[in-house]
Amino acid sequence: MRNSITLILVCGLLQAMFSQNAQAFGPKEIQGKWQAVSMETGGKSLDTDIYQLEMVIEKQKMKLIYIQDDFAHSKSSNLELDDSSDPWSFILKPISSEKKSGWVYGILKLKGKKLHIATSQPGEGRAPEDFKSTAQNKADYMVFERIKD
Repeated sequence: MRNSITLILVCGLLQAMFSQNAQAFGPKEIQGKWQAVSMETGGKSLDTDIYQLEMVIEKQKMKLIYIQDDFAHSKSSNLELDDSSDPWSFILKPISSEKKSGWVYGILKLKGKKLHIATSQPGEGRAPEDFKSTAQNKADYMVFERIKD
């Protein structure tokens, strides 16, 4: 009886420690600078050399830096991350606007050394169901690799 109670207590402590570590570890894992290695929109591949998309995730902010028409542009958003689901879900809320119609919903997953992200179009109101970009779902799907400093 004494061993059973001890075993239950130890299992409970291990579970609590694991869940705390998982929650604390996850968001830190995606922090930093990332370079797009593949991109799709509307089911069509985009040339990453032309667009040169970089992403910076710091704390609760995401900044996208990209080239368009030979000019560098950047967009910053507040990042609300839910790492309790698999894949993780998030909402990007543009800093320049409080309107919900500009919010972008998405999912992300770290597979090996690559960060996979699928996003809806602004104002769609829900995240894509999977990591695919098709003409029907109008989702954007991007794969990033960490930029080493």
